[in-house]
Amino acid sequence: MRSASPAYVPEIDGLRAIAVMAVILFHLQVATLTGGFAGVDVFFVISGYLITSGLSRELAESGTVSLRRFYLRRARRLLPALYVTLFASAIAAVVLLSHHRLMAFGASLVSAALSISNIHFYLGSGYFDAASDYKPLLHTWSLGVEEQFYLLWPLLLLVARTGRWFRLLAVVLFLLALGLAEWLSHAAPAAAFFLAPFRIHEFVIGALLATGVAPCAKGTGKADVALVAGLGLIAVAIFGFGARTAFPGLNALVPCLGAALVLWAGASSRWAWLLNNPVSVYLGRTSYSTYLVHWPLVVFLRVAKGREHFTVKEQVILLAVTLVLGHLVHRLVEQRLRQVPAGGNRRFLVGLLLSTATLLGAGWAMQQESWVQMRSWAASQVTPKEVELRRKARFQLRQQVCMVKVSDHCDDRVPGKRNALVIGDSHAVDAYNAFVTRFPGDNFTLSDLGGCPPHPSIDKIVAAGHPDLPQCLELNRKHHNPAYLRLYDYIVINVYVDWYTGQYLADYLQFLHDQGVQKVVVFGQTWRVHDDLPEIVNRVGLDRARLMPLLKAAPSDQVVASTAARLGYLFIDKTDALTTDGHFDVFDASEILFTYDKHHLSLEHSKRLLGRQSEAVNYYLLHPSN
Repeated sequence: MRSASPAYVPEIDGLRAIAVMAVILFHLQVATLTGGFAGVDVFFVISGYLITSGLSRELAESGTVSLRRFYLRRARRLLPALYVTLFASAIAAVVLLSHHRLMAFGASLVSAALSISNIHFYLGSGYFDAASDYKPLLHTWSLGVEEQFYLLWPLLLLVARTGRWFRLLAVVLFLLALGLAEWLSHAAPAAAFFLAPFRIHEFVIGALLATGVAPCAKGTGKADVALVAGLGLIAVAIFGFGARTAFPGLNALVPCLGAALVLWAGASSRWAWLLNNPVSVYLGRTSYSTYLVHWPLVVFLRVAKGREHFTVKEQVILLAVTLVLGHLVHRLVEQRLRQVPAGGNRRFLVGLLLSTATLLGAGWAMQQESWVQMRSWAASQVTPKEVELRRKARFQLRQQVCMVKVSDHCDDRVPGKRNALVIGDSHAVDAYNAFVTRFPGDNFTLSDLGGCPPHPSIDKIVAAGHPDLPQCLELNRKHHNPAYLRLYDYIVINVYVDWYTGQYLADYLQFLHDQGVQKVVVFGQTWRVHDDLPEIVNRVGLDRARLMPLLKAAPSDQVVASTAARLGYLFIDKTDALTTDGHFDVFDASEILFTYDKHHLSLEHSKRLLGRQSEAVNYYLLHPSN
């Protein structure tokens, strides 16, 4: 096995600088860096390269690998800065977070201290988890992946012993992990994203490079091509990938191979100054601490401001504060504790154990409701229990109907009744509630799936890795089957317009009309919120004047409303239905909020959607269209 040189390589720090700035600017919502998340994958390649270089050098020199020395080095390298970040984040969380979010933070604090954040967030988060933007320790998932890689890799080197066998095992691991990652990127995207076995191939790319699988670059010509090509591939990922990119399967090879090419070219290229200049080297050297501090800063500012998006001024300030804090943590913590003092590791290990125990204890306490409620300044007007009950209540009418009809036949048509088909995504049940309330004599078939509005090519517009894509495709085949649609007396449509645009919905209305569907009732959009409304209420109080400026206007209904009118369909204005005396009902007379997340209506508000329009809807359904 080739022994890698122990000499410092400034170009690696330059590559780290690119990776960390891509991630930070992506999280600061710089519009052009839609694939900045790929910076993490560049880090994984670098880790695989450096760890394998060091271990293979030790194996070549001594014939073995000291696991004790290896894990102590890793602990000194990673844990002090991480623990400082965790302690600081815990203090900020106690001050700023609501009861509900503090309890969730406590669980993530425990997982981060145990290096299993990736598993924790996989188990507790769906792919489309809207709360991710409010999890201060979410970024520690990548550290969990790295630390789990460190458990495996030295053992693999010890088993293989020779470079030939190691490379063979590494290639097998690479192919297996890549194949599984590609499959799961579509079948179970959260697993592919968070879990270490489906990221191993990224580390292996760097590891294979470290063992000499490709001869070192000789001559500036090849090195120039490799460096430019590598940086180009990384740029393609950072600027070209986005929410609809299936990841981390085959697409992850783009930034990973780019990183490998840059590492291979090293200092041999005439363009190496792009990486080894003082600014890049500085950003690379402080990249670990900078990465650690950036995400908690982003989340806590979101919480303090009560909104998701930042102004340009806020982006600049956040970046500056991130770099300053990253520098301080690097200088005062990382550098001081990385080197082994003359007295050995005893004091470090004692401090590590005490710190770990303190973090675990704090995380446990934060998960106890009795402890959390001791914070008088964060008393909840809307409790976690109420939020849970109100969210479940959205499906109460549906459950009652299904109990009467028997669940297996809940969506069967009923002869002799007026049968309606309710189409939509996770918002369809709001329309269902409205119609069941106002027209209890009708029979309703609810044909819905979260994140799956009607579109003939839904797989081309939905976010990559939709967890239920096969079901979504099947549902859309039904929604575009004229024979199926004509089985119903009328159709009701309620969808969330965002990435699914108003024009897509208007096109679907045109499709229905072209297929001879006579009666369609389509709902418009209404106000939504940047953060879960209960969280906002708990910060500013149940005060309409203070809440309204924190709401987010919905996309315009103009194209949908005009298309519906032209086709003889009935358009329902949600905002008008939920407005009393000229004021939008953020909460009703019983202080029930209009939503208990960011946009799905509460049961009480969804029942009101047809209130003033009930007679008009009934008249429309009973009489021929113009």
